[in-house]
Amino acid sequence: MVKNPFKPANQQTNKSTNRQLTQPLNPLRSTFYTLRSAFSAPLEPPTPGLFTYHITPLGGHIRLHLRIESDGSGVLFRDVTDVIHLNPTAAEMAKLALDGVPLPQAQAGLRARYHDPGSINGETTRLYELVETLKTPTQCATCAVQDIQTTNQQISKSANQTALPHAITSQKPLFSTRVHAPYKVDLALTYGCNNECPHCYNEPDRYHLPSMPKEDWFKVIDQLHAMGVPHLILTGGEATLHPELTEIIHYADQLGHIVGLNTNGRKIAHAPYMQTLADAGLNHVQVTLGSCHPEVHDAMMGAKSFDQTVRGIRNALDSSVHVITNTTLMRANMAHTEDIIHFLYDLGIRTFAMNGMIYSGGGFANEMAIPEHEMPALLIRVRDTAEELGMRFLWYTPTEYCRMSPVELEIGAKRCNAGEYSMCIEPNGDVLPCQSYYVAAGNILHDSWESIWSGDLFVSFRDRELDPRGYGLPEKCWECPDLPLCGGGCRIEREARDGHRISEDGHASGGGCAGCSGSCGTRSHASQPIFAPTAGFIPVEGLTSNVRRGQGQMPTFIPLADIGEYPRIS
Repeated sequence: MVKNPFKPANQQTNKSTNRQLTQPLNPLRSTFYTLRSAFSAPLEPPTPGLFTYHITPLGGHIRLHLRIESDGSGVLFRDVTDVIHLNPTAAEMAKLALDGVPLPQAQAGLRARYHDPGSINGETTRLYELVETLKTPTQCATCAVQDIQTTNQQISKSANQTALPHAITSQKPLFSTRVHAPYKVDLALTYGCNNECPHCYNEPDRYHLPSMPKEDWFKVIDQLHAMGVPHLILTGGEATLHPELTEIIHYADQLGHIVGLNTNGRKIAHAPYMQTLADAGLNHVQVTLGSCHPEVHDAMMGAKSFDQTVRGIRNALDSSVHVITNTTLMRANMAHTEDIIHFLYDLGIRTFAMNGMIYSGGGFANEMAIPEHEMPALLIRVRDTAEELGMRFLWYTPTEYCRMSPVELEIGAKRCNAGEYSMCIEPNGDVLPCQSYYVAAGNILHDSWESIWSGDLFVSFRDRELDPRGYGLPEKCWECPDLPLCGGGCRIEREARDGHRISEDGHASGGGCAGCSGSCGTRSHASQPIFAPTAGFIPVEGLTSNVRRGQGQMPTFIPLADIGEYPRIS
């Protein structure tokens, strides 16, 4: 079982309204707090744990999470998109602000402890103002789900914990914050799927893996909550095939998690089902669309699914959840990428994501993959079309910056955060660094969290910049100044490029990943599932089909010249 790193905390979930935190109190009350501070006992530091605050400004809904670490430091999340790292002093101030403690009262209690009372009022006021800013609604509350580090401010660490920090919001480089647990976890509820994508990144030996009983998924969610993970994404396979999806969403939502869903959109084409998911607490949904041309989309999905997918997008947009789409860029759709974006805009989508081929499962050595040297020109087309329409474009694929830099392309910094800021839990509870790297670090229900998090596999992902040679990065990365931002690109793509497939024998050729001889930690881990549930949901024939899935070969592809224009949105 996972050991809870936190002591039990009271009031794990807090309901909060849009109260003004920084409004001045009348002079008499202010004087009262000033006099009382002279005789006040110091405030006790907040208890470690994950605290959730529901904010309802102007009829909207914002969810703030404050994760207090065992050392007193904290992480403040706004709808799991904006992330601010806090030292213990600032974390305590943030907790007071979020709990609705009046500003003068907080200042009075803090003055009783710190040796620098002169700066307490100003610094506490600034922290209260920061919290108030996070409670203000914005146009898109979940647009940054692809990168939890987009806003990564750091409250400066104080040299003396009894004195306040001099700078309260100094900037810290992206991807530089060390964490004890991820910010986001993908829950692969089932690997069964009602599409048969030839490029599916799930490995074939996973397709029929039984899923844990609902009660075990609840235990997993409990443990992730105890670890301080605020963001869960339900995925697969096709998560909507799981018969208890609604109950799992509701359970996670009630604990305070932000819950997302990755889907092909076919089951949510049934409007009442989509509304059931929304009512259960689903926060956001990402729907996969291969093309705006039905024939091309169906060929990419290996199933006649276009109409259902588009109807699913419409139903999601009509619900209360935030909706984005994702498209894998391939040779089959690269010539009409702009048409896809216009099609999405006409549907009502304002944020869309795209990625390159994922080189596991059917993506390994797939002839439809777009070579890296052809990708920049395509991404510029995507970027410019999105800008022209006023849309938000999210690029998912981490790359080696020396080969293709997303920063130079002005589409945002991107780096693999597997085994660090994110990870994946398989249907049987096995823990993967990411949802397409099929080597397990342990089982969430049968191994301690410490053994998983501090084991060789996860450390090889997190510490690759500290020891790039030992952890298998190419020689060109060893002294590269871009390594902290680039991270060496995608490990799966790098291994596939060198002809290594991690799933074939539990580790890549040579005893480890490409470029090392096993020191990266993959040697001791099997790619086969560690644990097989004896109860729970099992994908069955008829519900799923795997004839073409993951085979790497797309069925008959019709040239666009023979298709004509894509269907216009009425």
